[in-house]
Amino acid sequence: MAGAVRNEIADGDYVARALALTPKLRERSEATNALGHVPRESIGEMLDDGLFTLLQPKRFGGTERGLVPFLDCAIALAAGCGSAGWVFSVVSIHQFHLGLFGIEAQEEVWSQDPNALLASSYMPGGKTRAVPGGYRLSGHWKFSSGCDIGEWFILGGLVEGGDGKPPLPHYFLLPKQDVRIDHDSWHVMGLAGTGSKDVAVEDAFVPAHRLLLMQDAYDGVSPGAKINPYPLYHLPMMSVFPLCLSAPGVGVAKGAVARYIELMKSFTTKSRGQTVADFHNSQIRLAEASALVESAELLLQRDVRETMAARASRLLTNEERVRNRRDHAWAAETSTRAVDLLYKMTGGAGLHEGNALLRSFRDAHAIGMHLGNNWDVAGPLYGSVMLGRPAASGIF
Repeated sequence: MAGAVRNEIADGDYVARALALTPKLRERSEATNALGHVPRESIGEMLDDGLFTLLQPKRFGGTERGLVPFLDCAIALAAGCGSAGWVFSVVSIHQFHLGLFGIEAQEEVWSQDPNALLASSYMPGGKTRAVPGGYRLSGHWKFSSGCDIGEWFILGGLVEGGDGKPPLPHYFLLPKQDVRIDHDSWHVMGLAGTGSKDVAVEDAFVPAHRLLLMQDAYDGVSPGAKINPYPLYHLPMMSVFPLCLSAPGVGVAKGAVARYIELMKSFTTKSRGQTVADFHNSQIRLAEASALVESAELLLQRDVRETMAARASRLLTNEERVRNRRDHAWAAETSTRAVDLLYKMTGGAGLHEGNALLRSFRDAHAIGMHLGNNWDVAGPLYGSVMLGRPAASGIF
């Protein structure tokens, strides 16, 4: 693949590049889902346009443009193809995540290849054993988005606390040669083109410098925060990370609105030959769905602007952190609702494979199933903190 663009350009130019890729991704969408992973051609175009550098530290070849253009690019790409937008969004956030590790880990990855991309699976299910200089890691993880293009992997594991203390969850950074991908583990109804397969590790050595304590990342006091001055790397991880999960949902719904308008302008009923565009319920569903999508997009845009501006001068408050988590989940919830409104107007035609709104329906629901987008988790978290009660979860 060609190297990423490194010159300083305006945020809007990065978004324009993503928008220029959107129709190409749409043309490849069904082929991408049939293939089971995003084609190298699409990943190469994103690399060539410098889109993966937005959240990558400047000292290692990134552009540090931050969350604002990242969000807009993720939405634009997912509007063309939900799977491609998801992989871009998740893999991009890994550039931010690696920026939280210590300097030695960052140098090990990016000094070899500044274009290196990372995959992940964060559930701390890996088993560890302390050895001189680090740990031996073994385990099996599901839903590793980007595993087909990942040169490195960030996997969750537990480290014994000692003195009877409970194990502490850590992130482990491993090169791809230490990770085995189960290529027959991804048969799903939505986001089929993401290739988010199972991965396994068998007794791999992970040096101590390639570990990151999860709680340090959550609290915004990671080793990377001490060496990367850009405000992004000082943010509490979970107040911004789930953005990579909700942004593609907004993009999928935005693409569904565009497809619905194209389809319904000429769509007629089989029995009477009536144009569905003349139906009152078709019009009002479009109005409601488009309002839901645009509201979700505006909500996330407000959050990232205010979050980046605030962290430039101070810590985020708990109220701001749980507001972000509320909005991540709400954006995914309302985006799915918008797609449902539109899909129900397709009638029997929407049942056939290849129907554009069927793909939107599947992808939207797959995105909504992610725990990071779960309204039943994020809603009580916001409510408990705002009402002065103990937080319903410590991960925000």
